[in-house]
Amino acid sequence: MAAEHLLSNNVHARIVYGGSTAAATTTIDSAVIDMAGYQGLMLHGSIGATATDNGIDVLCSTSSSTAQAEDLLNSRLQATSTALIVDVYPWPVGKRYAFGRYIRTTSAALGAMHAIKYKARRAPVDNATSTQAVRQLAHPSPGPRTST
Repeated sequence: MAAEHLLSNNVHARIVYGGSTAAATTTIDSAVIDMAGYQGLMLHGSIGATATDNGIDVLCSTSSSTAQAEDLLNSRLQATSTALIVDVYPWPVGKRYAFGRYIRTTSAALGAMHAIKYKARRAPVDNATSTQAVRQLAHPSPGPRTST
């Protein structure tokens, strides 16, 4: 995925909404953000018009559908600036999925929304779709391999 980057073992950044130059007054939901294995989420976005009724909100759910998503208490950030950052830590227990939501009741264009998951848990994350096997040698030998 071109818009997804693993910055380290503890941080994962991804573009979850590409933005829109058309000014409108609708709410826009981001792509689903799977929080499995991470304890914190930061959303960064921008909005074309500052207004107290415009902003960004964080939703959480046990399913990957926005139909069952609920607003996180006190997560709405009003657009008193055109750059918006919402940080949620610790992530609510039992809520695996997150969504960002642009709210604009005053007409405004929207910038891209970035999701940054951080503080990876120490337990390994189970990824059933992974096809890579990784083996780490504790003391690799610098010489050529010999048969025994």
